[in-house]
This record gives sequence, C-alpha cells and structure tokens, in this order.
Amino acid sequence: MRAGWCESTCCGRSRSSIDDADPTSTHSVFRFNCRNVRILPFWQIHDALRVDITSGAVTARIPCIFCGIVSGQVPARVVFEDSNHIGFFPLAHINPGHVVLIPKQHTDYLFDLAAPQFQSLWATAALLAPELRRVTFAKRVGVAVEGFSVPHVHIRLVPVYAGDELNPTRAKPIESTEADRLQQLLRHAFGA
Repeated sequence: MRAGWCESTCCGRSRSSIDDADPTSTHSVFRFNCRNVRILPFWQIHDALRVDITSGAVTARIPCIFCGIVSGQVPARVVFEDSNHIGFFPLAHINPGHVVLIPKQHTDYLFDLAAPQFQSLWATAALLAPELRRVTFAKRVGVAVEGFSVPHVHIRLVPVYAGDELNPTRAKPIESTEADRLQQLLRHAFGA
C-alpha cells in the first residue's frame, strides 16, 4: 500500500480525494488535488496517516500538521523555538530563508488569538525579522498571513529583494545543502 502526504505548507494534510485506488494492490495509484504531494511507501508515514484498506481513504492521525511539528511527530527544519512559538522552513520557499512562525498552542484563525498571544506572536516576528534580513542580505522581510493553507495560525516571514516577490506561486523547494546552510546561520542568528 502506498499513500501520499503533502510536503508543502500549501495544505500540509493528507488527501482523501483518491481515485483509481485498488486497496489490494501494493502499487496503487493515488491522484491528489495538491501539486506538492510526494508518494511515499506507507511504512514511512504510518505514524502520521491512517489508511482504511477497505475504502482506500487516507486520513491524518495528526489533526494539524503544524501541531505535529510542535509535538515532534512531524519532522521540520526548525530555526527558532521558544516556550510559545516555533519557526521552521516550509518545504517550498518563496525565497531561500522563508520562515513559517507559529504559536505552539493550536488556534485556527489569527484573530481568534487572545490579545497577549496575538501581541507575543507579532513581537516574536519583529524579533526574528532583522536577523533574517541580515543573514539573507534581503532588502526587506515580507510578511504574509492568509490562513487557508493550514488551519493553524502562522506568519510567513519571507526575505524579499524586489516589490513583486511575496507571491506564493513562486515557492519552490531549495537544495538540501542550501537549506542546511541557512538553517545553521539562522539558528545561530536567532540564538536557537
């Protein structure tokens, strides 16, 4: 049995819209609506997904991919962590150094945060932005909050060099060696 897991923060969840799946085959073809899905052998993601052999439906055992990152059940390239927040790289960067900052406590919508948590999240973003700008030599650090990709409050801090760069359609994976290099630089700069 093979199953798919979205590796991007565009949705961050497993997909249940599976067509042409033969649950008895070890080579089932799964079609997903998400362009960022990577097909993995089931045993590599068994802790994160539940697959119903009869129907072929795939559901997440972890209700929120970001909560899975916070709990350590889902791997991530963490660049910052304090008692209330965690910052990590998305799987696809709008520009190299793109950081997703989240509160550790699950809240779906930014404006549902209590005032102290809202202020703390933005204060943390303001703390990280200057170092992100310095490490990446960016002209600015762009901020994006839309809340549709993953139902967990998150702020995207994106190094930008020109006015038209804060566009999520530009997001693409970066080389592992570049991600390692940036992760180490940012962890050091953020004091992590």
